[in-house]
Amino acid sequence: PFTDEALARFEMPAGIGVPYVPAPEIQLGVGAVRNTSLMLRLVPSLELDEFGSVGMFGVGVQHGLNQWIPGGDFLPIDLSVQLGFTRFGLNVDLSDSDEPGPSDQELDWNASAFAMNVIAGKSLSFISGYAGLGWESSSSDIALKGTYEIESEVGTEQIKDPIALNFSGVNGLHALAGMRLRLFILTINAEYTLAKYPSLNAGIGFSLR
Repeated sequence: PFTDEALARFEMPAGIGVPYVPAPEIQLGVGAVRNTSLMLRLVPSLELDEFGSVGMFGVGVQHGLNQWIPGGDFLPIDLSVQLGFTRFGLNVDLSDSDEPGPSDQELDWNASAFAMNVIAGKSLSFISGYAGLGWESSSSDIALKGTYEIESEVGTEQIKDPIALNFSGVNGLHALAGMRLRLFILTINAEYTLAKYPSLNAGIGFSLR
């Protein structure tokens, strides 16, 4: 039977010591019919030296609502609904080439999130701002893979793929606000999301239309 005594311990890589994470990102948007935009966000799988790999994939769609509201073309703001799905993957190499024993140890973490937002915004010649309310849900899968040696009463034993967990994140309402500044092909954007765990995203990129 299982007890509260630890079967084994391993050391995870240290963090970077700052509360933000820089990451390059590819974002593509395509306009479609009826004021609808399709979006793609991608962080290609990046190999991190002596750590593992990380990557992200996201898709979304945004649809304008003014066209469905009587007199909507005369409103001072643009209303839209937005749906988005994001999947994030992280692989951590736990093997220690300097230590004897199994060398196939790794940690896999895959998280997915879905968000639905109703947004009110206004765009001028070079700057746009928006705010909205939405609902989000998320889930994570964590698996400890490989072969691990543990000490027991009968001696040293080997266990394979000892952990496979699935759990839901914090699901519920959130509020958001953001802005985008466009200077020729250079864009500067920032977005703040107010939820149980607030987040701030900011970026600099190049936009071609």
